[in-house]
Amino acid sequence: QTFAAVRRDHPDLRLIQIGGQWTPAQSDMIQALNLAPHLTQLRGLTRLQIAQHYRRAALVLQPSDAEGFGLPVIEALACAAPVLASDIPVLREVGGQAALYAPVGDVQQWAAMTSDILSSRLALPARETRLAQAGRYSWQEHARVIAGAYRRLWDSR
Repeated sequence: QTFAAVRRDHPDLRLIQIGGQWTPAQSDMIQALNLAPHLTQLRGLTRLQIAQHYRRAALVLQPSDAEGFGLPVIEALACAAPVLASDIPVLREVGGQAALYAPVGDVQQWAAMTSDILSSRLALPARETRLAQAGRYSWQEHARVIAGAYRRLWDSR
């Protein structure tokens, strides 16, 4: 529904969905809204191919109602892609000030923000901000945090 609404202002817009499959309800909606010619669904991509898609994206949408960690947000930010994510705690934690947020399930708000971003009416966080936020989740940073936790455990015995 969001994509259909945004296409009214941006008729040349394409949606690329990476990974997973459409649910039967989503497939029915795609057909009802006549969106199939404007959608591409990709699965089985390499990390390099996924990164290439992030780098070319005008906007990455993460409209989850629940997430375990939010890896797609970090991946997109690491490629300097602009991100609009659901306003849920885990995505706010990983996206920080580097992403924009919309209420879960609010099609009108998602459509308005997406259209405003694509029309440059809504400012995006700076590229440097996006890259810096993603850098907080590098393997080097992960190792530093884990080593620090072990050090604190060792010191407290």
